Amino acid sequence: MEALGWIYIKQGDYEGALAQFDQIPEHAGHKFAGAALRGYVFGKMGRLDDWKRMHDLLEERRTEHPEVSLEVDFALLHLALRDFDRVFEYLDQAYEARLGQMVFIRANARWAELREDPRFEELVERISSGQIVEGVA
Repeated sequence: MEALGWIYIKQGDYEGALAQFDQIPEHAGHKFAGAALRGYVFGKMGRLDDWKRMHDLLEERRTEHPEVSLEVDFALLHLALRDFDRVFEYLDQAYEARLGQMVFIRANARWAELREDPRFEELVERISSGQIVEGVA
């Protein structure tokens, strides 16, 4: 579902992506699953009330499950709105939290629009220097 949703996004078919991402909570068995993905699509579609609802859902998850790292999720939400300062704020937090998924940031197509920003290359350089190896899950 997630991979197919990203294919739809890359094709500019946000409705198709949303149809895929809307299935995630049911399959995962909890309402929080896929919130960042759905929020990203809502943001790209300009559906800001729905974007805010997904943001609030992630805030709820953060409150109910403080052990879950959501920095990358929040970064993705703000990416949809092209709020790059907030995106990098959250990605820096993810790096500091040593989240293993950060080692794949350069290869992950969802971050492609950040690649021209010098902060992206600086972040990749910090990760590449081996400072995050312990966080690989």
